[in-house]
Amino acid sequence: TVPLGSSSTSSRASFNLVRDSGGDYNAQAGLNGQMLEDRNSFYSVQAGHDRSAGSFGSGKLTTTKPYGRFEAGYSQGRDYDAMSLGASGSLVGHSGGINFGQPLGETFALVEVPQVKGAKLTNYNNVETSANGYAVLPYAQPYRTNWVALDTRRLGADIDVEDAIVQVVPRRGAVSVVHFNASIGRRVQFELVRADGSKVPLGATVEDEQGKPLAVVDPTSRALVLSDQDAGVLRVKWSDQSCQVPYRLPPKDPARAYERLKVTCQ
Repeated sequence: TVPLGSSSTSSRASFNLVRDSGGDYNAQAGLNGQMLEDRNSFYSVQAGHDRSAGSFGSGKLTTTKPYGRFEAGYSQGRDYDAMSLGASGSLVGHSGGINFGQPLGETFALVEVPQVKGAKLTNYNNVETSANGYAVLPYAQPYRTNWVALDTRRLGADIDVEDAIVQVVPRRGAVSVVHFNASIGRRVQFELVRADGSKVPLGATVEDEQGKPLAVVDPTSRALVLSDQDAGVLRVKWSDQSCQVPYRLPPKDPARAYERLKVTCQ
């Protein structure tokens, strides 16, 4: 068996030859590896010749998706040819809806990221949330701490997660719910200017109309806020002073990661 490259994901070629003292022999050559850059899809092809059985060959493709595992194969020989198709997975019904998943272990979990589709995990392969914000984590270790971490790099600028790592210690045979607190909105960098033209001091807190903290003002009098409304009022507080910022966002531009808006804090 010989790797066809220096990477751990490189394809491998193999050759095997067996010959006995009576002159009978069997020779086989094969190739297997990942399909392109997909780390969850694999292929294998094999061909050979046997002195008594004649020539033969086979090929197989397998792939693992968040909603199941699938495979297809074909083989042919002197007196036969066969095709195979296979699929395995799970269907989990719960209070938040119905989700497809990979084959389940005895203990598994549901990952919930409310209203967020396509959120992936960093420490579990090929698990991501569907349209209802849930994903099936197919296995978990019972009576042990299981760390579940979201890949926040893939969430996008308009999604904010309060805590990207959650731990759960399930009982054997249990179905745990791993909940992440997520906020969805638009990223806006507010440049804050007071009514007299001066800057808002460093460390001032920015809150929404309900008093929820959103950001802290930086040395340049700017604050990066995740806003779930296109218009509203922000409250800025520091020491014993405060001011309010009425704002209205422009139409969303998909090409921008965040908006920039200069506002007056009155």
